[in-house]
Amino acid sequence: MPTAALVSVVVPAFNQADYLSQALRSALAQAHEALEIIVVDDGSTDHTREVCASLNDPRIRYHYQANDGTKGIGARNQAMLLARGEWIALLDQDDLWAPTKIEKQLARAAQQPDAGAVFCRVRFIDGEGRVIGEQQGPLPQGDVFHAMLPANRYHAVSGIFRRSLLPQIGMPHAHVGLADHALWLAVSRRAPVVVVHEGRHFGGEIAAQRDGLIGHGASL
Repeated sequence: MPTAALVSVVVPAFNQADYLSQALRSALAQAHEALEIIVVDDGSTDHTREVCASLNDPRIRYHYQANDGTKGIGARNQAMLLARGEWIALLDQDDLWAPTKIEKQLARAAQQPDAGAVFCRVRFIDGEGRVIGEQQGPLPQGDVFHAMLPANRYHAVSGIFRRSLLPQIGMPHAHVGLADHALWLAVSRRAPVVVVHEGRHFGGEIAAQRDGLIGHGASL
């Protein structure tokens, strides 16, 4: 039986320990269990470290750094540099995954082995986790680089991409905004992307993103 692909979940964290606990639990609950969850604490002064330790799961790797003033971009970049998996999945501290997210994305990637990234649609949730909306519009597939130039089509929480692309694409510049857009542009310039398409019934998406000042989320 082939070994399950290791997925590196990268989580930048800063002073939102309670939301972080929910995000990490949603990662640990994945049907695809071959994960390493890399939390880079960007100088938190709350109980972020204690939350990671309390979950008592060897798949969680906690790293502390002094706050670098890049609003999580530098922390995410550091987590990606520490990644050892075949795939890298982005999870912000205030976002959530449905339990089948990674499993379904890897299955979709298996259908198109040259895919460099796999995305899904997201739902938006409020601070209490209530669904308040969902992502609208089509999600393009294939060679999407030129379609991506005017605007980003994919939320960070919805994406996984091959770690083997990192030497080619480099890291988003930590002191420039639009890091998600820059990352997906770099990936799509070098490889096709695919999307997990689900029905529009409740639970049809796989990522949930908190809206407004709090953040977002993804579902499947």
